[in-house]
Amino acid sequence: MTLHEAIEVVLREARRPLKPSEIANTINSRRLYLKGDSSEVGANQVSARVAKHADLFRLTQQGVSLHDISLKPYRDFMLRLTDILRKNLPADAIIINDHVASFMTLIYHQGHDTPISPNDIYSPKGFIISLFRTVENRDPKLLNLFDDTVHLVSSILSEFETEQILRLIASYRFIELPKPSREEFSSFFNDTVNFFNWRNNFKGGELSTPTILSTLMASLYQLPPNSTVFDPFAGRASTLFELVQKHREDIQEVVAGDLVHSSIVSGSLNLYNSGLQNFQYEKCDAFLGWKRKINADLFISNPPFGGKYNFYDHHTEWQFEPTTDSSSNVIQLALFHLDHKGKAVLILPESFLFNSNKPAVALRKRLIEDDILHGLILLPKNSFKPFTSANAVVVLLDKSKTSKSTGIYIYDASDVAVGDLQNEVGDIASAFHSEVSKKDKARWVRKEEFEKNRYDFSVKRYLLQDLEGAGFTKLKNLIEEYFIGAYIPSDNLNSVEGIPYIQVGDLSDREGLETIAKSNIKSYISDIELVNPSVRRVESGCVLIAKVGAKLKPTLFDEKYTAIPSSNIVVLRPKSNVISAEYLISQLQSEYVQQQIDVIRRYNTIPSFNLKDLLETKIKILTYVDQQRYVATYYSRKATIIEKAEAKSKDDELYNLISRIKHEVKQPVSSIGIDISILLDYLLQKQNENDTISLQDYAIEPLPGQNDKDLEATKVINIINRIKASVEDAQETLTKAEETLNIGKGAIKLQGVEIKHFLETKIFPLYANANCLLEVTGKEYVVSGDEYQLKVLFKHLIDNALKYGFFKRTKKDENLIRIELNKDVQRSFAEIIVMNNGEPFSKGFNKKIFETKGLTNNRDNGSGFGGYHIKRIIENHKGEFYIAPEEEVQFSEFKVKFKIYLHLNLK
Repeated sequence: MTLHEAIEVVLREARRPLKPSEIANTINSRRLYLKGDSSEVGANQVSARVAKHADLFRLTQQGVSLHDISLKPYRDFMLRLTDILRKNLPADAIIINDHVASFMTLIYHQGHDTPISPNDIYSPKGFIISLFRTVENRDPKLLNLFDDTVHLVSSILSEFETEQILRLIASYRFIELPKPSREEFSSFFNDTVNFFNWRNNFKGGELSTPTILSTLMASLYQLPPNSTVFDPFAGRASTLFELVQKHREDIQEVVAGDLVHSSIVSGSLNLYNSGLQNFQYEKCDAFLGWKRKINADLFISNPPFGGKYNFYDHHTEWQFEPTTDSSSNVIQLALFHLDHKGKAVLILPESFLFNSNKPAVALRKRLIEDDILHGLILLPKNSFKPFTSANAVVVLLDKSKTSKSTGIYIYDASDVAVGDLQNEVGDIASAFHSEVSKKDKARWVRKEEFEKNRYDFSVKRYLLQDLEGAGFTKLKNLIEEYFIGAYIPSDNLNSVEGIPYIQVGDLSDREGLETIAKSNIKSYISDIELVNPSVRRVESGCVLIAKVGAKLKPTLFDEKYTAIPSSNIVVLRPKSNVISAEYLISQLQSEYVQQQIDVIRRYNTIPSFNLKDLLETKIKILTYVDQQRYVATYYSRKATIIEKAEAKSKDDELYNLISRIKHEVKQPVSSIGIDISILLDYLLQKQNENDTISLQDYAIEPLPGQNDKDLEATKVINIINRIKASVEDAQETLTKAEETLNIGKGAIKLQGVEIKHFLETKIFPLYANANCLLEVTGKEYVVSGDEYQLKVLFKHLIDNALKYGFFKRTKKDENLIRIELNKDVQRSFAEIIVMNNGEPFSKGFNKKIFETKGLTNNRDNGSGFGGYHIKRIIENHKGEFYIAPEEEVQFSEFKVKFKIYLHLNLK
C-alpha cells in the first residue's frame, strides 16, 4: 500500500488524532509501508504526506486525524466552483475566494434542506439569491454578509454563468448526502478562507495567519471563565478560530476589527461557522477607531508587518511612548485594552526585539521594569513567505505579576522548518506552562539580564553559550584597524580596467584558508579621479568578511595590488603581534563565532549586522606559537577533506557515465549478437541447400502450435530490422555519452544567441516528422549561451516529451509542445517555459530532486543522460531550472511545464 493509505489505516484503527511520530512508529512496527531503500518512515515524511493529501487528513494541535468523508463533496465543489469563477470573473484570487466562501456557507446551512431541479427553475439568478436571503434571515449575525455575492449573481454573472453554478450545486445532490458535523465543516471553512493554505494565493497573506502559528498562539495561555477576547487586526479570523476551538467553554465574547471589507465578511462567516454565538466584528481602524476600552482578558493578534502610524499626538491615552513605529504601537494598544490581569499574544517582526530608536528602547525598558514581558518565541525563518520574508516573533505580555516567578520565557524555533513546527508546538507550550528550560531551545531569563544588555530582546543572545574567561577576548582588542568599504555607483564600474573593486560575490564561501586573487575580481573603478581621497584602500594581510548575507565568507587579502572593498564588506587588520590573519579566519569559520554572529545578524530585507556589534564578538585566543600550530593542523585537515570531496565527485560522475553506457549499450549489443547468430545459421543452411533467400522466410522452422507473434519475430525481415534498431540504439547511447563528456569538460563558449530564431531554425527542423506539433510564442530575446549545449538541452526536453508524454497518443495534431519566451527584467533573465499537453509526471516522480540533482525516482545509480544533461547545462550557464508546481498546471491543458532561466546578453 502507499504511505497515505498506511496512514489512513493507522488512524482508522486508532479512532483518535495521532502525532506524526506515533503514526510513523506504528507503520514501522507493523511494516505497513516499506520505502524503496528499506529505511524506516520518519515523522517528517508522515507530516509531508499529510500536507499533500489535505482532502484525506487534517492537522490540529491534537495531531493528525481523518476528515469526515462527508466533506469530500464540499472539497470537490469548492475546486470546481473556483474554476468556473476564474474563467468568467475578471477578479483576483482574493475576491473569488470570498465568493466561494459565501457559497460554501450557503450549501452547509441550506443545501441539505432544499431540493434543486435546474430544469424546473425559471430564473437561476432569482433562485440562488432567494437561497442566500433565506440563510441570512436565520440569524442577525449574517445580515448583509452575502451582499457582495448576491450582487455578483444579480449584476455581474450572465444567466448562462449563473445556471452553470446552479447545475454544479444540483449535480452534488447535497439534500441526499449526510451533513458534515459543525466541527468538521468549520475547520474546512477556516482552511478555505485562510490564504496561507493555498500556495497560489500569495496576495492574501496579509489577511491570514498560517494555521500552525494560530495553533501555537492559542496554546500558550489558559483563559479564565467568561473571558473577553480582542483582536483589532482580525483579518479572516483564522487565529480567533483556533482560539475558539481550544477555549470555547471559557470565552464569553469575541471582539474583532479590521479595515478590509472582504476580511470582515469572510472573518465574520468564519466565526459564525465555528459555532461561536457572541461575537462582534466591526470595520474599525485599530488605532483610531475604538472609542471605548475593551478591558479584554486576552489580546491576541497578528498585525500587518511594517508601516508607520503618524497620529500619535492625538491618542496619548493609550500611547505612553510616542512613536510612529507600528510594532511599538501595537504593544501599547494591547496594554491599554487589557484588563488589569489581562494577557496578550502578539506576532511582531523580529526587528522589534533590537530596534535602536529611543521610543522602542524605552518601551522595551518599561516592559521589563513593570514586569509585563512574559515571553519571546522566535518563529521559523520564512514563516510568512511568500507574503513577506521578514522573520517574526511571538511576544507574550502579562499584566498579572503572580505568574512570572521564574522570569521571562525565551524559545528559539528559528532553525525549525515551517513544516516541522507542528512537532514543536507541544514542546514550546509545555516548557512555557511548566516553566522549565530546554538545552539550546528554551530558557527562563531573569529581568536583570535584559537590564545588563541594555534592553536588547534578541532571543538568540540569551541562549548563547557563556564565553566568559581568560581564553576569550573581544574582537576589537585583536584588531589594529577596521573599517567598512566604500559605496561606488554602478556607473563608475566596469569589468576591464582601473582600481579593483572587491564585492561580496568576490569573497569565498568555502571552508579553509581562501585568498582574493586579482583575476577573480569582476569589477574595476575606471575613473580614478572620481574616487574620494578619503576612501580606504585595503592593505596586504587584512581579512575581509561579508557584512550582508547569511555567510561571513572570511577571505585573506594577501596581495600587493591596490584595491577598494565595497560597502558590504568589513575590513579587519589584525594586530600582528597578537593574532595572525590565518588564525582569525579559522575562528571566524568556527561554530562558536557563527552562533555569536547569528545573534547580531538582523534580517531586515537583506541579512546584515552592525560593525559595533561585530567588534564585541568574542574570539578564543591562543599564544602566537599555538596559533601557528592550530592553523597548520586546521587547514591541512580542511584541505584534505575538500580534495577528497572533489575527487569523489569527479569519480562518481565518471562512474555514473560508465554505468549508464554499460546499461544502455549492453542490451542492444546482446540482441545484435543473438540475431546475427540466428541469421548466420539461416544463410548457411540456404547455401548448403543451394536454395533462394527471402525476407519473408522464417529463419527458424516454426514449431507445431507456435503463436503468430513468435513466428513473426523469426522472419528474416524482422531480424534485420531488429539488428538495425539495436545499432541505432547503441549509436544514440554513444552520442549521448559523447555529449555528456563534452558538457562535463566545462569548455563552454558563451555568445549572444537569439533564442527564438535558434529554436525555429536549429531545433524544430529536427522534429519535422515527430509525433507532435511544436510552437514558440513571445518576443525575441538574446541570451548568453553555448549553442551546442543549448541544442542538447532542448533536444532532451523534447525527446522526453515524445518518449514519456505522447507514448499513448498517436494523433500528431493533438500532441503539442509549446515554448513561451518571457523576460525577467529585475534579474536580467530570459524565462523559457517548455510545456507539453501529454501525460503528466508519473506517480512518485520527485520534482525537487530532479530540479536539484537531475535524479528521477527510478534510478538507483546515476541520473540518466537526460537528467544529467539538463542539470549540468543549466549549471554551466549559471541559470535556473524549475518544474511548475501542481497548483499551476492543475487546471491547464499543459500538465508538464519546465521553467528555464538563462542570462540575457546585455552587451
